[in-house]
Amino acid sequence: ATGSAGTFLSWASKFGAGMALYLVYREGHTVGRWAVVLLNTAQGMVIAAELKTTAIDNIASGHTTSAVVLALVVLGTVVAVAVVSLVPAVAHWDLSLLTWLGALTYPLYLTHEYVGWALIETLYPALGRWATLAVATALCLALAWSMHRFVERPVHGPLRGALAGTPPRGD
Repeated sequence: ATGSAGTFLSWASKFGAGMALYLVYREGHTVGRWAVVLLNTAQGMVIAAELKTTAIDNIASGHTTSAVVLALVVLGTVVAVAVVSLVPAVAHWDLSLLTWLGALTYPLYLTHEYVGWALIETLYPALGRWATLAVATALCLALAWSMHRFVERPVHGPLRGALAGTPPRGD
């Protein structure tokens, strides 16, 4: 899968697994819903192992990406989301860090790929692998926080009010 359609389609199974987990959360456990979670997760693991390792290796310099590790990362992510959202003992933890990270998901989604790769390309020759990863991660999180704090939060209330047909509050 190449081009923008290939990129979109290669991530669709992860989206499908997440949506199916949401349906399990909202509507309850059924064999059919869990089958959709499992099939989407398996497809995501295969796509990660077969397509994404090559894509990463074509862009990144240095070591070869492990297909097994990348597939296990996909599996681990789906399992983590399932545990956090579906296991009552975990779902009700009051972790302000997770709330803060959750607020950053959309701005991080918007910025991480292009900003992250630009930082990696620029910093890797001078800093090496792990320092580059740390700096790129920190800067992408800082950018996501700035977008959340200075764009999303100020616009949220007035926009919600406008969409609901009520005048904005003077927050």
